[in-house]
Amino acid sequence: MKFQEFKEKTVSFFKKAYSKLGKRAVIVAVCVLLIGLAVFLNVVLWKTPTDVSEAPTPANAALSGAETIEDKSAAAEPTGYFAEVILSREKARDEAIEVLSGVIDSDTAVDEMKADARAQIERMAKDMEDEANIETLIQSKGMGECVAVISGDKANVVVRIDGMTDAQVSQISEIVYEQSGIIPANLKIINN
Repeated sequence: MKFQEFKEKTVSFFKKAYSKLGKRAVIVAVCVLLIGLAVFLNVVLWKTPTDVSEAPTPANAALSGAETIEDKSAAAEPTGYFAEVILSREKARDEAIEVLSGVIDSDTAVDEMKADARAQIERMAKDMEDEANIETLIQSKGMGECVAVISGDKANVVVRIDGMTDAQVSQISEIVYEQSGIIPANLKIINN
């Protein structure tokens, strides 16, 4: 019964939107939602390898509040992993920006939709800049290859370090906070 009510309300909502905005605007809005979902799924699917186990130590939690994960088979992952993740992340964002740019350039899109698309592009650009800064600063500390992924107010940092120390966890947490404002409690550090 509840599903039927939900279905009726959803159909009613789209009929009202269609009548007010027109067919093109509704299609553009649905495309924007689908691209957003694709970007989200891409980040989630590439977030962590499936063969990691949580191994936070009391010292790590006391120093930074960040959650650390150690890979049991650090040598099993090829170096190309980092390049693949970065390429996949950039491809998904490029596709999302292309769709959002189409909304902005559309003659049939409502001003609110255009403003929302601009805001999403600005947020993606800021996240991309923060991720690049985080990756560069972590590598400059001699910690090896890394990938940072920011999603809203959370961040994941995948880094290849042999025997990660508490000091390194603290440095990574500090870098992420300084560059993006993300607190250590919302940071996941993955040693790959």
